[in-house]
Amino acid sequence: MLNPIFHNIWIPTATILVACLLALWFAPQKEGRRVWRIAAIRCFAILLFALALFRPAFLEVETEYFSGTVLILLDVSQSMSVRDVEVGGARQLENESRFESARRALEASAPQLDALTKKVRARVWTFDDTTFPTTLEDGSVALPDEPTGRASAIGAALEDSLNEAAGEKILGVVLFSDGAQRATGARTTLPQNAAARLKRMGVPLYPVCFGSSAEDNRVKEAVVEDFQTPQRVFVDTELPVSGSVRLEGLEGAEVPLVLEVEYADGVRERVGETTLRPSRASETFPILLTWLPKRKGEVKMTLRLPPVEGETSLENNELSAFVNIVEGNLPVLYLEGAHRPETGFLRRALLSAREIQLDVFHISAWDAEGRPSMRELLRKPYALVILGDVDASSFSVADWTLLREKIANGTGLLTLGGVQNYGSGGFFGSPMAEVFPIEMDRLERRRPEDPVSPSAQWDRPLKMTPTPAGRRHFALALDANSQTSASLWDTLPLLDGANRFVGIKPGATTLAHCATDEGEIPLLLETIYGRGRVMTLPIDSTWRWVLAGHESAHARFWTQLVFWLAQKENSMEGMVDILMPQRRFSQQQPISFQITAKLSTGENLVERIALSTNPNWEDWDAFLELPDGTREQIALQPESEALRGTISRALPPGDYSIHASVSHAGEKIGDAQCRFSVFHYDLEMDSVKADPQMMAALAEISGGEVVSGAALGGLWEKLAEKQNDLKIEREMIISVWDRWYWMLLLICVLSLEWYLRRRIGLV
Repeated sequence: MLNPIFHNIWIPTATILVACLLALWFAPQKEGRRVWRIAAIRCFAILLFALALFRPAFLEVETEYFSGTVLILLDVSQSMSVRDVEVGGARQLENESRFESARRALEASAPQLDALTKKVRARVWTFDDTTFPTTLEDGSVALPDEPTGRASAIGAALEDSLNEAAGEKILGVVLFSDGAQRATGARTTLPQNAAARLKRMGVPLYPVCFGSSAEDNRVKEAVVEDFQTPQRVFVDTELPVSGSVRLEGLEGAEVPLVLEVEYADGVRERVGETTLRPSRASETFPILLTWLPKRKGEVKMTLRLPPVEGETSLENNELSAFVNIVEGNLPVLYLEGAHRPETGFLRRALLSAREIQLDVFHISAWDAEGRPSMRELLRKPYALVILGDVDASSFSVADWTLLREKIANGTGLLTLGGVQNYGSGGFFGSPMAEVFPIEMDRLERRRPEDPVSPSAQWDRPLKMTPTPAGRRHFALALDANSQTSASLWDTLPLLDGANRFVGIKPGATTLAHCATDEGEIPLLLETIYGRGRVMTLPIDSTWRWVLAGHESAHARFWTQLVFWLAQKENSMEGMVDILMPQRRFSQQQPISFQITAKLSTGENLVERIALSTNPNWEDWDAFLELPDGTREQIALQPESEALRGTISRALPPGDYSIHASVSHAGEKIGDAQCRFSVFHYDLEMDSVKADPQMMAALAEISGGEVVSGAALGGLWEKLAEKQNDLKIEREMIISVWDRWYWMLLLICVLSLEWYLRRRIGLV
């Protein structure tokens, strides 16, 4: 190749021609004759010199090979011990586990794996909830005798291997597993994210899957997956029990499910049962049972499935929960200014809960004779006041001010729909205006003889639907199961209309609404005023739910609304209480609780002590009672309105009790006890299904392919062939015009020319 000076081939060409012509023209003469030999030598020297202007060179390609790496990961979690059918290849040998099948596949392909390690670097790990490097020698991988890991963090294991091999050229990743990720905490990295990282790196993933997903599964399992009950219910109040049961490998069988109650004195009673008939190899059943408790006290409720022959684990056949059956007396004041169907249906719904004491007063704004004042009405310590279609003029400013103060101190308030309340009833500018969660206008005021203004009422059928906040709210849960509750709301009939508001105050929460072409119509609003809970329900036709056959949903809605507003949703007895977010925990789940205490005046003892100059918590005592009767002290830490205790160590399965004792100023305030259960939870063995679909998805994401155990030898050979592609070719330009031999040749030619001239006497 040529690289002429000035990158122009004509410049050196012209230079050579001109120089040669001059050399010939001025050739030396002797005795009138030109000496052509000397002229030719001069021309040759000119050619040598001028040829350097072309800067001749030749191209040389240098190839360098470098080593690649293959990553191998093997699942040694306990689910690999399951004996079922291999997916993606031939059936396993009789009574062979997934792990044994993987070991056999490795042993069968050992010669190809050994040949692979002679060409590339192979790095091998075993993993469960952590990742461990292991050795590979002569094609044989060092594996444990049995898989015993308690989790399988596939995504985290892939990330660990990639981090360990950072900076290396990875030819592929081979993953041996059943494909089901079972991990907790920081090890819950999604395998799909790791596969996406492999794709970005240009590294294919080759999953080798072992185990059955469902249809050809020989494993039998009967698992109580979920069990939900209220922590506290009242005597003679229906207690709903919901949950879910999963049956594996029991197609066509009849499996009995039993709900059992154990009282504090040890007496057991079967209070519910049903029969499950699975029609598929793997089926999950939603469970809904009810029980009507007749006496107060703490009971242990257990949802139990019988053992099934051939089950992998018998410890997941039942779940238990503790429930407090309590008696209550909740005083509620209902003030109504109109005669309408809603009042009667509301009364019947609330009186169906025996713990609610409902006092109803019909108030007329235009007939003051015999009407009690608000001060007289509120002499009784009502937990909740319900305002129906009541005009502001029904009571004096002082009366409304008194009610506002009661609400600020913790009394609940519920305002209903009507035509002579809110802005129409003259509440704009009244003491109650700042309590309501809605905004009003002076111009909304209506006289009783005036027609109802369209600006004050939505006169159309409305569908009441919980908002996202409402779906999580205690008051709007028509069933313990959220899906069943949502279905019930969908089946409730339309309402007749609702009050129309100028606006909603900042801080108010819309719990239910109706979507229309004119926008969202709020149908249940909630706010907090002082220490009291306030709700506005601008409707008066929920009685239509009862006429449509939804009497139980109607009663539950109103009852829970009252309990929530009265701040009695937990309905605890005694002056000292132990509050737990739940009464059933898994073995690794953190356990915390709160202890509250109130004086006979109703004052919160925690708040009183916290406000003192030298808070003293020495009179608060809590301990944990273990199933064997031994006790452990629990440290308590003060919070805003309670003392919090935490049980930091993992507890084995069993029933436990937390005991609390509180004294103040030398006097004992009270004791409390709360039982809870710790159930066995085996992350690996509670569900042993393999997930070949997930393994196939990982391969597709990364650009790899699923490989069967029988085809493993071919995979090692394929990866070995990839080593031939790992090379770097470098182009080297070697010039010849600036070499020493080029200059030596030029000097020799010039010396020869001088020698010839001297010989013939021209020098």
